[in-house]
Amino acid sequence: ENGTTTSSFFELATEYLNESKFSVSHTKAFKVLVRDVARYEGFVRATDKDNKDFTFDVDKVTGDDIDNLFEYLENESKLMEEYPNLFKRLLKEYPSDVTKGQQKIEVRGHNTIVKLKKKLKAFFVWLHKEGKTNNDPWAGKEIGTEIYGNPYYITLDERNKIADADLSECLQQFRENNPESWCFFPLRTLETQRDIFIFQCLIGCRVGDLEKLTADKITDGVLEYTPHKTKDGNKAVKATVPLLPRALGLIEKYKGVRGNYLMPCISVQKYNVAIKQIFTIVGINRPVEVRNPKTGEYEMKPINEIASSHLARKTFVSNVYLHAQDPNLIGKMSGHVEGSRAFSRYRNIENSTLMATLEKAERRG
Repeated sequence: ENGTTTSSFFELATEYLNESKFSVSHTKAFKVLVRDVARYEGFVRATDKDNKDFTFDVDKVTGDDIDNLFEYLENESKLMEEYPNLFKRLLKEYPSDVTKGQQKIEVRGHNTIVKLKKKLKAFFVWLHKEGKTNNDPWAGKEIGTEIYGNPYYITLDERNKIADADLSECLQQFRENNPESWCFFPLRTLETQRDIFIFQCLIGCRVGDLEKLTADKITDGVLEYTPHKTKDGNKAVKATVPLLPRALGLIEKYKGVRGNYLMPCISVQKYNVAIKQIFTIVGINRPVEVRNPKTGEYEMKPINEIASSHLARKTFVSNVYLHAQDPNLIGKMSGHVEGSRAFSRYRNIENSTLMATLEKAERRG
């Protein structure tokens, strides 16, 4: 019968991934949700005597089931403490269709839950589109929106300090001032990853796109590419970035090192560790206000402890925004889709800059 299926949630999820051809990062994120649903099924069967045979059946789940799933996910880390033996089993006994994954349950903040809801709803949209089910447990439901603090970034002076630093001298001086044991990447690795970070600051792309940029994307000194995030969202937006002399110099420096790719990228995890180490030894460690994603509270953190590849993108957008508060102009270079909510956060940068200017004028007066 059209609109019903004998396939399990997990079989359909596998089919969804195979047909949708998402990016690697999006695929991994969806698999996290699939494992979440598998543990939820197992938890309900083990703890609810009236639901010993419970399955997350796409034809039968209701709006209440959706609410119960996400209430469970919000509290899963606490439930794991309450039922340690059950979760030890749940983390090992995934259904055969589910890729084995996490062995530890982390506290989930508001934004994580919203992202999971978006992925599950998108899955049901696909199910309807493909005629797999007529059931719509999302009818009338609000997903909510992600909440972010004001973006922090490094100034052009700080960026140039990192770019021009003698890392050998910085590393030696840091070790002299901090005789306790520090484990750093080899100097040559740090220098290469520093160059990649600076290049990313100059073009403003996401790290997933940075890894895939090739020489054929450049024409007459202009880089053009389609961000994978907008591809996944079915809103293909081409990013067009004129390359400054420093960016062109870095491209020439690493020409041929990784075939036709522009930069010799390593894994994102190692790249992020290297960025933190570079900030630390160069001395870029001022405190910035960040929103704790798990508690929602605002905290002050040294920027070197939280620096990552995404800081390069924020640095690009922020510094351009200070000179041209035109979201469409910036979006053309950064690949933000039209109407992106991201720019509402960058307006606060402009306000803080105005306030700093006024305060400076007051002191001089």
